[in-house]
Amino acid sequence: MSFSLLLKVHPLIVIYYILFILFLQVFKNIFLLNKKRNQK
Repeated sequence: MSFSLLLKVHPLIVIYYILFILFLQVFKNIFLLNKKRNQK
């Protein structure tokens, strides 16, 4: 299945997928920041 076809059929799934990746990145950054703050 090609990506363009996926975009036509399930645009919401792609949007949720991108949001999920962004959420993971933010969560990881917050976790790392808390770790550094707790070490001091």
